[in-house]
Amino acid sequence: AVLYDVTPPRLHASCASVMGIFNYIDARYNLLSVYFLMTDSNKILAFATGFTGFMFFKNVNIRYSKLINTIAASSFGVLLIHSNSQTMRTWLWVDTLKTTQMYDSKYLILHALLSVTIVYIVCTFIDYIRIQLIEKPFFRIWDKHWDKFLSKFLNVEAKIFDKINIDRK
Repeated sequence: AVLYDVTPPRLHASCASVMGIFNYIDARYNLLSVYFLMTDSNKILAFATGFTGFMFFKNVNIRYSKLINTIAASSFGVLLIHSNSQTMRTWLWVDTLKTTQMYDSKYLILHALLSVTIVYIVCTFIDYIRIQLIEKPFFRIWDKHWDKFLSKFLNVEAKIFDKINIDRK
């Protein structure tokens, strides 16, 4: 048996239990608020959602897909682009998308789904362009000159080690 086998019914139960715990804490102690749980990505709800999502997808058997791999290659870039600094987060989520003004709106769920989807698509596109224009050409040059660089580095290293009497093994 897998320790954290999160299949779809368990995923829903996991999310529901997290929400239930927070509702209980809020009702009993009045310590939490929607704004507290949602205004920063370093909160327990964000962690719990990410963890349960990861545990679900780690057990899904997906065949190879060039599209999925292309999008997945940009996931870290998406994180760095849209969440790199407090200035960027404020500009994007507060000033541009006005997410804090949507808490009491009847369009909250639609706004959340569309804004996250659009941000992910735009950031993936930006990172894809970075990969094509910067990363691939850089690594072509790097691969071409790596052996020469490595031999020069090893020569310099050997000279330094000889000078300071360190045995290289």
